[in-house]
Amino acid sequence: MSDFKVCTLNVNGARDVGKRACIYELLKLKKVNVAMLQETHSDTLNGRDWRREWDGEVVLSALSSTSAGVAVLFARGFIPKSHTVEERVKGRLLVVRANYELFNLVFINVYAPNSGPARVQFLNEHSAVLSFRERKRDFISLKQWWDCGKADIKQLCLQYTLNVSRDIIKSMRDLEMEIVELQSFAESTGNPGCIEDLKSKKAIFSCWVLEHRGRWSGPDSRALP
Repeated sequence: MSDFKVCTLNVNGARDVGKRACIYELLKLKKVNVAMLQETHSDTLNGRDWRREWDGEVVLSALSSTSAGVAVLFARGFIPKSHTVEERVKGRLLVVRANYELFNLVFINVYAPNSGPARVQFLNEHSAVLSFRERKRDFISLKQWWDCGKADIKQLCLQYTLNVSRDIIKSMRDLEMEIVELQSFAESTGNPGCIEDLKSKKAIFSCWVLEHRGRWSGPDSRALP
């Protein structure tokens, strides 16, 4: 199979058999291969019903019958040859590693807590799951793992460069506005201190323009008043 369809859905409780039937019908109607559901409110007894009703493979992680609970549902035509299950946070963070004939997939189903301390602890655990070293076993070869790592590093560098460029441009625009306002104030008052401050800011701005010429599309210091 060259492509497949994955969906994620917060079901806001699915203990009712009628509601589960609607969910199953929706997934089949949308031709979803893998569904990741949150807030299933499932438990051990209820889990048997899920497995009996769904025409495929069901992986559940339950917390209580009134809160949380996550599930990964594989359609009948997309059941993996084998899979491993890891409940990193019961009812909230479920990792399913699925092995197919030609590829391996990792599905991470997340339902974070609302409260502050619990949320911080949960996000720390979530970060550990997504870390590059932790994912090494998910690749079929060391080369594939390293190639993916290089792509991640490249993306991180690009994002960092983008953020830095954005910050620099904002700072340059702010300085430009300060120069314009200071120029107007110096002309109206003739204050020597303002004139010296203006010269200093213009010099800084000129250096920034020369250093970041590729990023800056505004006027240089010579075009300022």
